[in-house]
Amino acid sequence: MKPTPPGRHLLSKSTYLMGHQCLKRLWLYKKRPDLLAEAEISAAQQMVFEKGTEVGTIARDLFPGGKDASPIDSFHYPEAVQQTQEWLQSGEKIIYEAAFQSDQVMAALDILVSKKGKWYAYEVKSSTEVKDYHLTDAALQYYVMTNAGLKPEDIFIIHINNGYTRKGKLDLQQLFKIVSVKKEVLALQQEIPGNINEYKKLLQQTGEPKMDIGPHCSDPYACEFTDYCWSHIPEVSVFNLSRLTGNKKFDLYYKGVIEYHQLPDGYSLSAAQQLQVRAHLEDYVHIETNKIRPWLRQLTYPLYFMDFETFNPAVPLYDNSKPYQQIPFQFSVHVQDKAGGKLKHVEYLGTPEQDPRPEFIKQLLEATTGKGT
Repeated sequence: MKPTPPGRHLLSKSTYLMGHQCLKRLWLYKKRPDLLAEAEISAAQQMVFEKGTEVGTIARDLFPGGKDASPIDSFHYPEAVQQTQEWLQSGEKIIYEAAFQSDQVMAALDILVSKKGKWYAYEVKSSTEVKDYHLTDAALQYYVMTNAGLKPEDIFIIHINNGYTRKGKLDLQQLFKIVSVKKEVLALQQEIPGNINEYKKLLQQTGEPKMDIGPHCSDPYACEFTDYCWSHIPEVSVFNLSRLTGNKKFDLYYKGVIEYHQLPDGYSLSAAQQLQVRAHLEDYVHIETNKIRPWLRQLTYPLYFMDFETFNPAVPLYDNSKPYQQIPFQFSVHVQDKAGGKLKHVEYLGTPEQDPRPEFIKQLLEATTGKGT
């Protein structure tokens, strides 16, 4: 007899973690999709997502031959929960994206493995260490699975080993570290029911919760609603002060100090920060010509202007490279033989199929050999 598909869940792991970070973020995500549509995912954040997906897919090869319960989209998780239950009943030993639901909370596990009649849960992270919010994630996973009728014997975080250097074929046993977090997860179980109830009540509210901005706006995740919640902050504010710590910036903000002219007399700022404030308030551009001119006089022609680009794959693609190592793959060099002379251009662009570093170095040396600066 096939298990009955559950109803649509109210919370998932991702939305539970939103609530754990900021109640307002959770409420806006659920109640104001119009604001979400306007939010743009940065290129850097998109790269983080893609790296996480890549690492998760490769980690499956640690436990090959499993069944994939991934839904076709986020609206079909009830079918994923049903499919997981069917495979559990039919005796499958390895399930990817195993989905469970309890008390209107749905959680999908990266890898579920049966060994000698006991179940083991694995969450895959693209980071190089276990972080606190990974434990919050794993704790909810364990809670939902257990309340759905499957209690794991142990639960693990699989993460990247940044001490691994690739030599030949990718060695998954060296690329990944597998860490049991059962002790930490069990310690967090008692707080989960209260959190779930709080988030459910929150989503019944018609009014937006009153929450001020703070360090939680970017910790541990960048929030999609920063533009909305920070709309009262002017383009130039204490948050722009160079090299001022985040704690000091928010300490000023909570005291009502937002713009430079509101800074208290005698507030401790570095010389560079004082200059930044003064130049803005007095509306002038500060140029230290007495330092720039001697520097320019030491330059000798031809002049070489170089720019280069790197990428840092989570999974090393080439021999003698490590996870997240910066790999240079492109340069652009402009050469000026004399003052006012025309620029000559030399460039290199590698391809992902082979390690770009040897050719990068060879061509860069050729482009910059000789006299000059």
